[in-house]
Amino acid sequence: MDLMGQGCTGKTVSLYGLGKVARQAVRKLKALDMNVLYTKRSRLSPEEEAELGIEWVGDPDELISRGDYVCLLVNYEDANYRIFGEREFKLMKPAAYFINVARGRLVDQDAMIRALQDGTIAGAGLDVFYHEPPVVHDAYVEPALRKLDNVVLTPHNGGATYDSRGAQTLAIANAIVKEIIARSASQSV
Repeated sequence: MDLMGQGCTGKTVSLYGLGKVARQAVRKLKALDMNVLYTKRSRLSPEEEAELGIEWVGDPDELISRGDYVCLLVNYEDANYRIFGEREFKLMKPAAYFINVARGRLVDQDAMIRALQDGTIAGAGLDVFYHEPPVVHDAYVEPALRKLDNVVLTPHNGGATYDSRGAQTLAIANAIVKEIIARSASQSV
């Protein structure tokens, strides 16, 4: 039984936020045969939900309590500072994993560390950190997080692939060409 994992098939992932990044994630999560729940400020149309194969949960507390994986994907703004804290971690299943790919300051880091240390939650996957962007070249990551066996830390580049960067660069180049053509057309009139 050494090196056994929880797996994904049939598990429920709760997406707290459903912007561009989350929509990309939905395709991959559905390919893993996961049940995908979501909440956001405004609900998608029933047609969009059916097309994506996702379920709306209007109450964030219910969303958090139903997930085997709870993934934070909201934008950072002052109103969202530390929206995920001790209360939210206690709502999670003890076997659930918390994933933050949004912004570190959305989470009460001390409460998260306590929840990880005392087994309130099973683990965490963190692509972002409280002190980000760093004021120095090397981002500060709380030493307690680096010592936990139930935490995976990545350097906020989960989408950094040759394909994704190529697509981003191509989109920028196309926008520049479009702007040049538009300016040229307006000057010739």
